[in-house]
Amino acid sequence: MARIECESHGLQGTEAMCFHVQSAALNDRAIQFSAVCGDDFFLPCVWLCNECKMVWDGITTEEAKEEYLGTVKMMCGRCFDEWKDKNLKMLVNNEDLCAT
Repeated sequence: MARIECESHGLQGTEAMCFHVQSAALNDRAIQFSAVCGDDFFLPCVWLCNECKMVWDGITTEEAKEEYLGTVKMMCGRCFDEWKDKNLKMLVNNEDLCAT
């Protein structure tokens, strides 16, 4: 697992995500997202917004998946977990974001 020196939490493990999820987390905004998990030890899960998840689901070759994974962003795992818990509460309280 990659490590990052966080200003708030010190040396921490990281979480991988698309730009949209990272932007929402850094700006404390709610966004719907899900995890795409594989068997790769170095990048077991990537958190993707709904739009990026649709792109991921449409990728058919390993080469294209590798290229896409090159675009993921990294963030302190503890910062992400704190935002993720808060994000869930924001989504539950916001009917517009929860509409399917």
